[in-house]
Amino acid sequence: MEPNHMATQVFAFPSIRGSSAVNLAVRTVAKDGSTWFVAKDIADILGYRDAANMARNLDDDEKDTHNLSTLGGEQEALIISESGLFAAILRSRRKEAKDFRKWVTSVVLPSIRQHGGYAKGQEDLPEALVINLHRKIRENAMPALRYYDKLTEHDHWKSKARSQASSDWATQEAALKFDLPLSLMAGLVDQGVNALLST
Repeated sequence: MEPNHMATQVFAFPSIRGSSAVNLAVRTVAKDGSTWFVAKDIADILGYRDAANMARNLDDDEKDTHNLSTLGGEQEALIISESGLFAAILRSRRKEAKDFRKWVTSVVLPSIRQHGGYAKGQEDLPEALVINLHRKIRENAMPALRYYDKLTEHDHWKSKARSQASSDWATQEAALKFDLPLSLMAGLVDQGVNALLST
């Protein structure tokens, strides 16, 4: 299944005293308005042998693949849905699984749903700063989307991978130019201004 656009966001699972899974990067993919997780990252945190082993018992609608940009070029990666994440957590024997589940469900996912992304340490920001961020987003969303459209208006790649890479580049450029979180800019590209700002 290949959606029109997916953006990858990376965040770090915070340190837990005595844990071997501290500060591991967790990559997420926005797909059809839902958050999906890169299975390898979750498998590493939860102590599975590998991503395929973890995903083996998941339902078909709880797993998919996504092309990720890596130093070695595009690579197909296994991704899992929220439902797949919870199933993997429940099957994990590692003690960090409970802490990881609590962090994801109480901090990361609510932030992604409310703000379009999660930034490490954002829960420590004063409310006034969060309000100011939302104001800035509302002011810059439409100009950023117009700029993205300008950057991609002549992109007619035959290869889906080249088209995706071009879209990802334009998304990053627009986010940088208009000082918007990358995950929010990806949401603008996926859903448009009205859909994103009405949440």
